[in-house]
Amino acid sequence: MKIITTSNIIITDKHKSILLIKRANGLDAGDLWSLPGGTCHEGETKEEALIREIKEELGCSLASFNFFLTFKTPGKEKLVIANYFWGTTEGPIILNKNESSEYEWFNKLEPFPNLAFNQNLVLSEFLKIK
Repeated sequence: MKIITTSNIIITDKHKSILLIKRANGLDAGDLWSLPGGTCHEGETKEEALIREIKEELGCSLASFNFFLTFKTPGKEKLVIANYFWGTTEGPIILNKNESSEYEWFNKLEPFPNLAFNQNLVLSEFLKIK
């Protein structure tokens, strides 16, 4: 069975809004909203992958981040181990249009759109504690 490991982040701002990106058409779960992040490369730690993915997808840096939880999704041919962090960014967001078509800050007190990769479950857990 193939194992895929990802690193993703719940980015909050000073207003406690949460940043979501709309995945580009042609990608897995294309045109759905998602938390930023992606697949870990061989030899990378989950933290190194997170830093790289945010720079690639959002064009900015992480100001701070902390580990939140791991969500495992078994399938017939693969196991996805998705690591989730929460934190903040610094610098302007400059989207990589090959990865995302848009971004938006969502108020955590309002309903979120349907998210890719079962991430609504992750956000539900996050909102219980933050």
